[in-house]
Amino acid sequence: MCIRDRYQRRVRGTFPNNMAQSQVGITQLLNAEAEAQKIINNARKEKAERLKEARKEAESEIRSFRAEKEGEYQKHSQQFMSGRDAVVTSLETTTSSQIQEVQKSTEQNIDKVADMLLSFVFDVYTKVEEKNY
Repeated sequence: MCIRDRYQRRVRGTFPNNMAQSQVGITQLLNAEAEAQKIINNARKEKAERLKEARKEAESEIRSFRAEKEGEYQKHSQQFMSGRDAVVTSLETTTSSQIQEVQKSTEQNIDKVADMLLSFVFDVYTKVEEKNY
């Protein structure tokens, strides 16, 4: 047997074996890649679901917080408005009583005031003061 025959026999004998091994390796790589893709897709789905849940929880918390603050605002507004109404009523009462007092005083003293004004206008003092310059 010559060297060439030995080489061909060796190549022929090992080539199909190597080819089968490489085919198995490629299949394993493809299977591993498909499995990795499934894992990635599942992770993405789970992440999307967690984000949806987190968004729903956040919206729920925001709604409850908003309702709580709205209730506090309404309570505060009612307290302020009821207090405001009492103050407004008190001011109106005080103002009207003061206006009545001024009108009463004006009616009582109108003749005195008119006489006083007329006396200031018509009574002229003609006294000359001496100044030393």
